[in-house]
Amino acid sequence: MKKDAHYYAVLAFARAVGFQKDAAQIIAYSSQFVDDSKINHIIIKGNPDNIEHDIIDDKPAFFNMATCHSYFKIKTFNFSAMTNNTCAFHFVPGCDGKSFVKKLRCKQESRVILKILKEVKKENDLVKFGMVLHPFADTFSHQGFSGLLSKVNDIRDIRTIIKVVGVITHKISKILKWLFKSKFDKLLDWGMPAYGHGQAMEYPDLPYLKWSYKYDYSDQFSET
Repeated sequence: MKKDAHYYAVLAFARAVGFQKDAAQIIAYSSQFVDDSKINHIIIKGNPDNIEHDIIDDKPAFFNMATCHSYFKIKTFNFSAMTNNTCAFHFVPGCDGKSFVKKLRCKQESRVILKILKEVKKENDLVKFGMVLHPFADTFSHQGFSGLLSKVNDIRDIRTIIKVVGVITHKISKILKWLFKSKFDKLLDWGMPAYGHGQAMEYPDLPYLKWSYKYDYSDQFSET
């Protein structure tokens, strides 16, 4: 999902259920900030003795702070970034399936995210609540995909059911499908890593879009 859902829809939702304007703003801002927080290492100036912090290169700092990163940078394609960032904040594991990679598939309203949501509701912390609403919403749009670079994210025969207007990736994919026809899926495998919903492009993040794809939902395929 994008800002239209993570910020504006959450803001409208919060106001609709009775939160005051300032509180609703905090919830919505916190929800959207999960996508905007891409700084991983913050050096602390002054005396940080009263706050918990790390020591990096003999300097007080906050480390591993990012909740999002660029999916087009090779350095983010590592296990640490995938588990601490992508899986944790965008593709919360559904814990279904027989294998490890299948268990990491995101699932709509999974017992994992519902437990987290239940716990945060006990706290009087609007920032935490807003941050948890982000991955909760993503369990709907990201369901079926994993936050790891994994074969479970390898899809084929992606198509839209309604006309798409103004989406650049859709226009590019239409041209490539016309040029390569039956070889398009192989081209997608070659050019787009099976990371998150990368092979589905931005389709999962468009709440108005009706689209379809095929994938191997069995437990029989090789995980490599």
